Amino acid sequence: MDLDELTSQESLELFKLKLEKMGITEPAIFEFIKDASYDEMIKKQLLQQTQCKILLYVLEGYDFASRDIGSFSDPYLIISCGTRSFNERDNYLLDEPNPEFYKLFEFTAAFPGAPQIIIEAYDYDELFGDDLIGKTAIDLDDRFFNGDWQSMEEKPIEHRQIYHESTSLSQGVVTCWLDIEQSNKANKEEKIWDITPEPKKDYEIRVCVMETKNVPCVDWEGLSDVYIRAYCDDKDKKDTDTHFRCSDGAASFNWRLKFDVQGPRKDELQLVLQAWDFDVFGSNDYICEWVVDLDKLFNCVRQSQQPGYYNRSFKTLLEAGMKPEEKNKYQFNDDETIWVTTTGPKGEEIKIKLDISIMPKD
Repeated sequence: MDLDELTSQESLELFKLKLEKMGITEPAIFEFIKDASYDEMIKKQLLQQTQCKILLYVLEGYDFASRDIGSFSDPYLIISCGTRSFNERDNYLLDEPNPEFYKLFEFTAAFPGAPQIIIEAYDYDELFGDDLIGKTAIDLDDRFFNGDWQSMEEKPIEHRQIYHESTSLSQGVVTCWLDIEQSNKANKEEKIWDITPEPKKDYEIRVCVMETKNVPCVDWEGLSDVYIRAYCDDKDKKDTDTHFRCSDGAASFNWRLKFDVQGPRKDELQLVLQAWDFDVFGSNDYICEWVVDLDKLFNCVRQSQQPGYYNRSFKTLLEAGMKPEEKNKYQFNDDETIWVTTTGPKGEEIKIKLDISIMPKD
C-alpha cells in the first residue's frame, strides 16, 4: 500500500471500500492508516512549495459594535491576503448590527508560509472618516497542514470574533468558511458553492380574533372593557374593537387584522396577542398575553409559495418536537380555528379563539 495515494477524501473512501472487501472493518485500523497517510503527506508538503487557490465564503456578521453616536454602525468589510485585497466600502449597510454579506473572495498562496487572511469590519462615515469596528486573522498554514481539517469534504463554518486594539472585548462575530485547493491537482473539478441568499418576498398574515374565555375582570365593579392588541412586529401593532362591560371573561370580536411580513427572516415569526382593559379617563390596563408560534407555518408557505392555514391539518407539524405541556397550549376543535391558552396570575386557563392564515403576495 502506498500512503502517498491517500491524499484526498475520494481516495480514502476507495481505500476504505477495499478494506471492507478484505473483511477488515475495524474503525481503529482505518483511522490509524488515515493518520499515517496524512503524516506522510504533510512531511512532504513541508519540504516543497505548493501553490493553492483559497476560496473564502463570508456569510454574516452579528452583534457588531456601534461606532456611531445614537445609532448602529454602517458596516462593510475589507479582506486581504498578502498583496491582494477586496474593499467592500461601496456596499456598506446602513444602521445594521447584524449584516448579511454572502460574498466569495478568491486568493492564491503558496504553502508553507502562506500569509494570513485578514478580515476587517469598518463603520462607513462620509463626513468624519471610517472607523474600524474590529478585525480577525485566519491562519492558512494551520488549516492546510491539519490532517483532520483536510479530511473534511465540507469545511466547517467558523464563527470569528472580531477585536479592536482599544479593548479585549469582542466587537462582534463574522461567520465564514474557506476551501483550499491545490493548483496542480490533475482532473480535479473545482467546486464553487452558491451562497447567494434567498431573495426577500412579501407575505400577508391574516388573523381573525373571534372570542375569549375566562379573561379576568380588572375593573373595581367586576367588569372589563376588553380589547385585543396584536402584533408580529413591535412597530406594527393593531387593535380590535372593544367588548364593553364584559363580566364573564367571554369577550366577542370577530375582528379581522392583517400584517405584512417579509421572508426569509433571521428571527422566528411569532404572533403576540394581548388582552387590555379600556379606560376612558385613565390609562388602559394590561390583562394577559398569548404568543402563537407562526414560524413552522411561515416556512411551509415560504417554501411552497402556497397559502397556509393554522388549522387541524397543521396540528401534526406544529406539535413536532414540542414538550407535552406545550401541546396543551393549542386546541383544534374544528377545521378552521384554533384555541390558544395562556395561564393567568392565579393559575387559571385563559383562552382566545383565532382564525390564522399566511398568504404569499404576488
